[in-house]
Amino acid sequence: MTDASIKFGSRSLRLLQRLLESRLILVLVLILFGGCLAATWHGQQSVAVADEVAYITSGLNLITRGEFVNPFGEPELWFPPVYPVLIGFISHFGQLDPFIVARSISMAASVLCLLLIYNIARRMTELLQSEDEPAPLSPRLVALLAALLLACNPTFQMFANRALSEPLALFLTLLGFRLWLTDTGTWKVAFANGILIGLAALTRPECILVLPLWCFIDLVRHRSFKTFSQSLLAGVIAAGLLAPYVLFLHEHTGKWSISNKAEVNLAAGRANFHQVPREYIDEQTLELGYFPVDTSQDVEVRRHLSNFRQLIDAFWQMYFSPALGLWIWMLTVVGVIVLCARGQQRVVWGLAAMTLYVAAIVHFDPQGPKSLHLLLPVICVLAATALARCFAIQSWAAVLPVMALTGLVLVEGSSRHPRWVQSEEYPFGIGLKLAGESLKEQKLKPGVMYEFGATASYYSGMTRRYLTPNKLETVLAYVAKHEPADQPIYFALSSATSPRLDDSVNRLLDKPAAGFEKVVEIKAPEHVVVYRLNRQRALANR
Repeated sequence: MTDASIKFGSRSLRLLQRLLESRLILVLVLILFGGCLAATWHGQQSVAVADEVAYITSGLNLITRGEFVNPFGEPELWFPPVYPVLIGFISHFGQLDPFIVARSISMAASVLCLLLIYNIARRMTELLQSEDEPAPLSPRLVALLAALLLACNPTFQMFANRALSEPLALFLTLLGFRLWLTDTGTWKVAFANGILIGLAALTRPECILVLPLWCFIDLVRHRSFKTFSQSLLAGVIAAGLLAPYVLFLHEHTGKWSISNKAEVNLAAGRANFHQVPREYIDEQTLELGYFPVDTSQDVEVRRHLSNFRQLIDAFWQMYFSPALGLWIWMLTVVGVIVLCARGQQRVVWGLAAMTLYVAAIVHFDPQGPKSLHLLLPVICVLAATALARCFAIQSWAAVLPVMALTGLVLVEGSSRHPRWVQSEEYPFGIGLKLAGESLKEQKLKPGVMYEFGATASYYSGMTRRYLTPNKLETVLAYVAKHEPADQPIYFALSSATSPRLDDSVNRLLDKPAAGFEKVVEIKAPEHVVVYRLNRQRALANR
């Protein structure tokens, strides 16, 4: 190889490095990320499903009526108010499409999370460079790697594309961590963190755990009255923000807690373990509750072990496959070692505080990788830190495999979302949406709609009711007991959800029973039928 070619190669590498360090590349990444999400908001991706409907409906009810009421017409006790309130306000009290607004909030919060990860990784690299030996990669390159690793994570992409609260909660928590990372020990930081983590907890309750842990880390580190006072201030501010919601929950549940979601998550975990429905009508009392399951000690131990195995599997599947997941976790461990070796234990413990909520998941419902949303930025920052140190090895034989495996993660991740949208993995529900819209166009008398999900009731403007997997006779008896005689009753049935219902209910898809009047039928892309119920005829022919 000639001197000229070596000089040309070196000059090309320097130009490439300067290009990657420029803010233009970061801006392009953010624009592409947001653009790819917005480009998929059509077809089956345009359908709001159960949890999304709950966020939207409760937010609009709170803003327009002053009542925090869910799609069932009951007090919203599962989902905290910050994300729903934002949906109500930004949608201009529902005048703009609240579903698009909700997804826009998630997308914007996710883009801001990428910016924060970039900033945090850059700050951590600068901390490492405070030593005599500088890092082999510039802080901007390390920061770009961290942002790319997060952008290419399938779970992060999925949340960014849904009307769910995880992206907003993650953004608020990351912003709090960035302020905490400054280590200035000022009253302003304590005050701001109290507000940020308080709002994060009113978005996702598990976020509240990080504030006492960060305060404890600083108290152990400084042991001063000023640190104690600042920690107390942050705690008081967060508690003040949480107080109205805690009082709201106590008024409706009789319990003192910052969340009522634990009960439903526990019921969901038990239902998944026993392979039974979560909600069920008691045939004796005709009351709706959770399906009765064996909760003896030995059964619960087996359930916890099963949940633990699912959680471990979720760790490995966090990046597409166990092999790539193992590679990212290896980098994460190296990142921890690098930070500890350079005396950045406070940073390591601060990041660890964002992961400890995972220990409680085994008691509830693991829900796959999506339960690990707060963990994602932690592993991305640590993995990027490890990659930076790997380049200190003066051997291409060692560096090239690192580059190849990391490049595989980035290539797989950058193409994953478009391929996922075109596959059969994305949510069903276009038929239910069309049926709900068709029912609304008929301008029938509003009533309540029994369905397994929430899509048809949302798009028809009806109040939602659970269509449980009970026999049709039990469901009709429940209707007779709980619904006023003058209340119009509708049943929405879909071929997509029929396997989860009783056969006596499924038969309604092909042949109406006595007392069921068909008002809407959609043949494709799924078979959906909406009936209006004549209770007198239906009960007379039971």
